[in-house]
Amino acid sequence: MQPALPLLIDLLDVPEVRVVVLRAVAHLGAETLPAILKLSELLDYDDAFIRVGATYALTRIGPDAAEILGR
Repeated sequence: MQPALPLLIDLLDVPEVRVVVLRAVAHLGAETLPAILKLSELLDYDDAFIRVGATYALTRIGPDAAEILGR
């Protein structure tokens, strides 16, 4: 696991940096499995850009995370 991952997960709660953090999480791919819960919460966010970013990150993490999208 990336040492910065807990910080990245926490930063998903900060609106000013959320989009950038979503990109970072997506870039890390399967190493970010612990972020799945927070990303799944963002799928219901009001802002469409955040929903798309969370969807993209989940698909980049892998099949286990992408399964959430089918629910």
